Amino acid sequence: MRKIRCPYCGFPCHKYGKTKAGSQRWHCENCQTVFSCKNRSNLKDFELF
Repeated sequence: MRKIRCPYCGFPCHKYGKTKAGSQRWHCENCQTVFSCKNRSNLKDFELF
């Protein structure tokens, strides 16, 4: 399984809860960014960083 990486700094991220709409939220400990993506195809784009 590949780690999700921050789209801003490339640092590995961890799960950080869910949005009201049910999307997974991710948190980057390096730049303190919280982000989410709505579907699995967008999630693959984050893994490229």
